[in-house]
Amino acid sequence: MALNENAKTFFLRLKLIQGPHSQDDPFPIIAGDTKFPSRKNILFENLALLTDGTIAAAKPDFYDGARLDLRVRKELGPYILPSTALREPMLPNFFTEVKGPCGTEAVVKRQACYDGALGARGVHQIQSFAKGKPTYDNNAYIITSTYQNGTLKMFRTHTTPPTDPGGEPEYHMTQLRGWYLNDNPKTFREGVAAFRSGRDWANEQRDANKMAKATANGKKGVPSAC
Repeated sequence: MALNENAKTFFLRLKLIQGPHSQDDPFPIIAGDTKFPSRKNILFENLALLTDGTIAAAKPDFYDGARLDLRVRKELGPYILPSTALREPMLPNFFTEVKGPCGTEAVVKRQACYDGALGARGVHQIQSFAKGKPTYDNNAYIITSTYQNGTLKMFRTHTTPPTDPGGEPEYHMTQLRGWYLNDNPKTFREGVAAFRSGRDWANEQRDANKMAKATANGKKGVPSAC
């Protein structure tokens, strides 16, 4: 469906839907029909703790990931396998958190920050394993986004070395842009195009990092994320 038709459907649904879960319905219009491995509302119960355990496991409203071969899963499972169900996408690096009108911006942003840190840690682990040592290039390989009450925001997350000897890497989320999709068709088209381009870019990063891991193992032909 063209973005012009997407916009018409989006605005129509916003007029028709009501209730605390009203933001769930327009989201598929934003996401589009790209066939990347993706899931909604999967509890990230299999990942190693990022903190001292006082923060509950992440449960993104939406994420994109990859299909990885057995050796990659065995080597780096606690960092790249969100779920014990191996059918779920792995190495997540594109996330969306959705809140309805009753949700708060602070909560949805914290959730996105947590998602991004988990994703960045996974990419850092796979890159470091490929090189045989901790690797920091100051580049972002993660995109997170929030959608609340018509407003779409996108962020990137990158990893930096520990600030203290023996400490843990640090993760930094920076806002890229934001769009009030309810405003007019032009803003809607711009925001949705950026969101879908972000998904494409994130998929390219997943492929690049899987190939780095395969090269480190002297292997070729790691399955594509597509």
